[in-house]
Amino acid sequence: MNKLILALFLISASLLSCNDKGDDIDTEEPEYVDTTTLVSSYDSTLSHNTAKDCQQCHQKGGNGKGWFSVSGTVYDSTMQTVFPNATVYLYDGIDNSAPLIATIEVDSLGNFYTTEEIEFKNGLHVETKGTSLTAKMGSLIRSGSCNKCHGVTTNRIWVK
Repeated sequence: MNKLILALFLISASLLSCNDKGDDIDTEEPEYVDTTTLVSSYDSTLSHNTAKDCQQCHQKGGNGKGWFSVSGTVYDSTMQTVFPNATVYLYDGIDNSAPLIATIEVDSLGNFYTTEEIEFKNGLHVETKGTSLTAKMGSLIRSGSCNKCHGVTTNRIWVK
């Protein structure tokens, strides 16, 4: 009888230890990817934190909803007052004769942002168009965190 109980115990233990996943496979949790789609638009008032580096929060590991690929704030020529409803253009090359990669609308609070995937490759040319003036960056960008530099180590983005 003891041999029968021992045999049943060993069979049960061996069946319980088997599973479809395989015990020798590393079962790490899948990496979280924020797939929230957020894109600024003319006249919208959904943004916040004007002049701040948006991507401090809106990035992998940050506490902001959505992971921004490009974001920033546009001002008027005084560089003190935001310029609403401008447009930001990203070109794949040294000027606006290169292919247009993205068009981002600036909201009514002067902010622009997108979670759409932007490929920076060897750098993008940026133009910001106001009503009567288009501002052009003098160098190519390789990051879309515009307020990380503008308003900190270089002039704010401004148009008329």
